[in-house]
Amino acid sequence: MATDPRRKPETARGAATSRSPWRQQAESYLNHHRKVARDSAERLWRNPVASSMTWAVMGVALALPVALLLLLTSLEGVSAGWESSARLTAYVQLELPEERARELREEIASDGRVTEVELVNRDQALAEFRKSSGLEEALDYLDDNPLPHTLLITPEQGARSEAGVEGLVSFIQP
Repeated sequence: MATDPRRKPETARGAATSRSPWRQQAESYLNHHRKVARDSAERLWRNPVASSMTWAVMGVALALPVALLLLLTSLEGVSAGWESSARLTAYVQLELPEERARELREEIASDGRVTEVELVNRDQALAEFRKSSGLEEALDYLDDNPLPHTLLITPEQGARSEAGVEGLVSFIQP
């Protein structure tokens, strides 16, 4: 097939696609961000009251969830022991030996109004107090253990009323 020498050669028609090199794209990106940052700073400077109100609203909006989380964490710690809060604590006389405190525990545990009785002896109580109070150095100056044996009494569900607890207290007291 012969081509006519008088005709122009066919050239591509339409828009040509060109890719700019990555360096130009990066420079354009950074220049755009510089312009936007400068514009934002100028608007902040021109409207200080409106800008500070916006910042305050954003601060409150960000602080509320954190405050709620802290509140819930604190409430969770406070309410952790509520399910076992129906307990009576009986402190036995300081001079009472541990064997007699064990007998008292068995005697109280045999009552039908009681679910559980736990004996915390003097040494355990002092060790727990030493660990939780932070007064270890001050407690080292004590000659004797000032804490008595303790009975932790958990009444059964039916004895957790006011009258039931008063009945248990009168049973426990000598």
